Amino acid sequence: MDQLLQEMDSGKSKYWPYIDKILISFFLITYLFIVATFFLGKMFDSFYKPFWTDEIVGLGTARAYSYIHMLFKGASGQASPAPLDFFVCKILDQIKEKISYFGFTPEVYFRLFANGITALSVLVIMFVFKNEIENNKSNIALKATQLFLLLCLPIAYLFQRQVYYYAAETRPYALWNSLFMIALAVSLLEGKNKKFFFFSLVLLAFSATAVIFQIIAVAVAYFIAQLINEDNFKNIFKNEIKLLAVPFFIVLYYCLQVESSNVVSVGGTFGDFIELWKHKAVTIPIMFSAIAVCYLKKENRKYALAALTFLILFLMGPLIFLFTRLKGYFYAERQFIYYELTTAVFILTLIKCIPAYIKNVKSRFRVNIILIIFCLIGASFTFRPKLIKKFNRTEANALKVLFTDFTNSK
Repeated sequence: MDQLLQEMDSGKSKYWPYIDKILISFFLITYLFIVATFFLGKMFDSFYKPFWTDEIVGLGTARAYSYIHMLFKGASGQASPAPLDFFVCKILDQIKEKISYFGFTPEVYFRLFANGITALSVLVIMFVFKNEIENNKSNIALKATQLFLLLCLPIAYLFQRQVYYYAAETRPYALWNSLFMIALAVSLLEGKNKKFFFFSLVLLAFSATAVIFQIIAVAVAYFIAQLINEDNFKNIFKNEIKLLAVPFFIVLYYCLQVESSNVVSVGGTFGDFIELWKHKAVTIPIMFSAIAVCYLKKENRKYALAALTFLILFLMGPLIFLFTRLKGYFYAERQFIYYELTTAVFILTLIKCIPAYIKNVKSRFRVNIILIIFCLIGASFTFRPKLIKKFNRTEANALKVLFTDFTNSK
């Protein structure tokens, strides 16, 4: 038995192909079940939630302006004129008659994109991370641990309060947040995926004007990470220009299209923001922990960018609030929707860092203890009563969708 376990750990067992297939199949079935449950549950929520004013205004903006106008002048009249979400709304509006709303009511139909892009973001992340994990056949226990942590991702991400809510809203928040999540995840991949990271940042720049703060955070984090890695200033500056100049100038262009507003008194005060900031302050120790996991092992330093970016962006919160108010716009919690990504970023960082912690450990017992500790950490951040309760409710709603008539189009 010990010999079989040793062979399995080394990836040399004749049973490896079967164990590998069973492990991957179980992972895929469970992961897709969670995502499908979320998607169907949000369809149910969309069906029973009437459009509200901001959604109607957003659809009106998409109908009022041409693609060319929105590309070069932004979605005029919107607080965030970045056009990507309005492009999609316009496309959906133009094809709705030809496809008969897919048989859905308008409420479900126009919210399909927000729902779909949120679900798609975790599928994209799953695909790229699963491929990397699959390529590692040196230790079945390591692979099982990484897949378990990756399985935590859809629950830890999709069922956060604002992520969950805005997946059933015809507004840009779901697109913006999903693209930022993808960009952070891609930053954890190996160096050969720099083009993927660059492309995700470009798409992000088209999704919201507030992305300018996220790109600034990436720039600062990149500088710090490279400086710690003992790169020289010239190389750091050169690489930052290549990576960030295009997305930065895209979002800056749309920031310049923002019209001043006089509705600053409508929303919350600085005190309201500080209450949110204090409530989300757990982000600080979590990101410091992720950064520590990266820097305790030299080979993990290249994975610190996501956690550094997130920590810097969180610390920039009061400045972001003040800049928003200076332009005449009010504060609302949804403007900081990316705070909901804390756990997801932490889990993805753990997945990438685990191999370095067992690399030179010769005792199989010690290896398994380390892997169990990582599993317990990931589980403690994921399987919380609030998230599980929300998942159970969504599962019930998903079952109702299978027996609900969505053909009563208005």
